[in-house]
Amino acid sequence: MSFIAASSFITTITSVFLGFYIYYNNRKPLVNITLALLCLSVSVWSFFYGLMILTPNYNMGLYSARIHNCAAMLIPVFYLHFVVSLLSKGKEQKHLLVAVYVSFIFILLLSMVFPHYLIINVSPRYTFRYYPNPGILFYSYGMLWGFFVIYSIILIFFELKKCTGIKRNQLLYVFIASIVGFAGGATTFLSVFGVYPFGVPFVFLYTATLAYSILRHRLFDIDLNLYQKDDA
Repeated sequence: MSFIAASSFITTITSVFLGFYIYYNNRKPLVNITLALLCLSVSVWSFFYGLMILTPNYNMGLYSARIHNCAAMLIPVFYLHFVVSLLSKGKEQKHLLVAVYVSFIFILLLSMVFPHYLIINVSPRYTFRYYPNPGILFYSYGMLWGFFVIYSIILIFFELKKCTGIKRNQLLYVFIASIVGFAGGATTFLSVFGVYPFGVPFVFLYTATLAYSILRHRLFDIDLNLYQKDDA
């Protein structure tokens, strides 16, 4: 098994455990629900990425590539919703959230009806037996993916500048986890332009950093609901 595939499956396992841990410990706050959904979408994304580059079967490689990219469409949706809930900006970002959900769900439905417009086929690339050759929907959702992920991280950055003490430490963990995780995950998009997906193993650090943050916060009687208000 390649290191990239192994790291993808490790990310899958840690994301599933983190998502269930967050949800079942406190399933009422929206910030917990959206973070759990984010973890679930990351786990599906990473599992089918690992399966895609590991399988010896062409059809399995093609289906895995398509499912992998469909799961990727949900990541910026749940991430933005998690961030605005964490920062209690649900009301002021309401229209943007609606636009994000509508945009990605529309592209997701198109990808399910016309899968060849998302991923045309798979073929050997780099050291992998099967790797996706993208269609027009891949580029469409890829640009939106990058925009909304960056926008969400910017929201955290500006909130960091206003916060102090415990609140700032909490946000700092989320900010660092986001930078590392999404920078690593973005290499899977860039790989279609000739960039080796070297950042995939770093996606694991996203869940690892969040898990460490949760444990640390519990030690100091702080939880993920610090920012949660009823307006999100």
